[in-house]
Amino acid sequence: MNRRTGGYPRTFFWCRAAGLAVLAMLLFLGGCGGPQTKRAGGVEGGSPSAVSEAPTRAQIAEIQRLLTRQGYDPGPVDGLLGRRTATAIDQYQRDKGLGRTGIATRDLLDHLRGQPKAAPAVLSVESAAAAGGYEVGERYVFAGGITHDVVETGPGQAKWQTSEGERFTAPLPVALPVLEWEYGSWRGRNQSSRDRETSWPPARGIAVGFDVRGEEWTIEGGDGAPRQKSELRWSCLNEGVGETEVPAGRFTVDIIACERWPVPAGDWHKRIWYYAPSLGHYIRRDDLDTAGLQIESLTLVSALPGGGKAVQKGLRGVLRDTLSNRARNEPAVWSDPAGAGRFVIRVTRDFRGPDGKPCRAYTISRSGADRRRDFPGVSCYDKAKKQWRAPGL
Repeated sequence: MNRRTGGYPRTFFWCRAAGLAVLAMLLFLGGCGGPQTKRAGGVEGGSPSAVSEAPTRAQIAEIQRLLTRQGYDPGPVDGLLGRRTATAIDQYQRDKGLGRTGIATRDLLDHLRGQPKAAPAVLSVESAAAAGGYEVGERYVFAGGITHDVVETGPGQAKWQTSEGERFTAPLPVALPVLEWEYGSWRGRNQSSRDRETSWPPARGIAVGFDVRGEEWTIEGGDGAPRQKSELRWSCLNEGVGETEVPAGRFTVDIIACERWPVPAGDWHKRIWYYAPSLGHYIRRDDLDTAGLQIESLTLVSALPGGGKAVQKGLRGVLRDTLSNRARNEPAVWSDPAGAGRFVIRVTRDFRGPDGKPCRAYTISRSGADRRRDFPGVSCYDKAKKQWRAPGL
């Protein structure tokens, strides 16, 4: 019998397959991006005022670098104002509420210099959570073919469904006792109280305790089913910042470790989250028993943005074209006509998979009205089917 107690499921805790199985990950991202415009040389004309403020070639190159850092696609950093650079400037001016000219000026350069980097390497967990949390349709793919999908969002929480048949509602950010869960024939809910009011995760070296009261019952028994109640004590500690590498890439993480007792039979005693603020989610999670032996581990392979089928369709062709034809770090851009966001796809690394297949790591950067998020992933080329497929390495 599989059920949750004290916030997490009493799943079968045998180790995952020794090799990380190849996912036929739904490169469900579809459609195609618009054709690339050839870059025209020289400086395009503008108004007399724009000409009087014309930047030098070095300053145009700086504008191109800053636009790229903000998620736009000005083409090569060559100091020439071609069509791609003019289009990127126009899009930037539109997004920032500036007068749309598509012309490089020193005023534009000053404005760009005043903008924060779109994807800072390290954010606090709290600021990442406050920036909007999750979006319906986001998918996190872990080694072994395990997927976690966001199916609903609400104030300070999100509802999830996994490929293993679990459904649960969790508060934001991660590493807190879940609120409700459903697994197999069992259902449950938890109430928890925190010892002290503090930011989450707590400051490095500070422990925060929770008293967690849970109840679970059989779904078949309905509302009148007898409740099995439990009272657990959680103690959580931010063990500090570190660098962790998983199939999806290398990340700066907050290491958040929670222990609980009494330990339900066959279940975890210590759970460690490796939370990546740049992603807004954990990229690894380890469960240990009372002897300190690992009984389950999740490692991230890919993260995919939400937004519905239209976004998935619109991205698929751009992703495949990027993997097939783009050099490393060369951006491909697609904007959702319905306004769901602007997406920039870049290949970040080329390597050989365990079976010798050519593989590429990539990042899908999504720019919205208030923030940018990066979704990392890996894909390997299937010669038999002549297409790029995402593996669980």
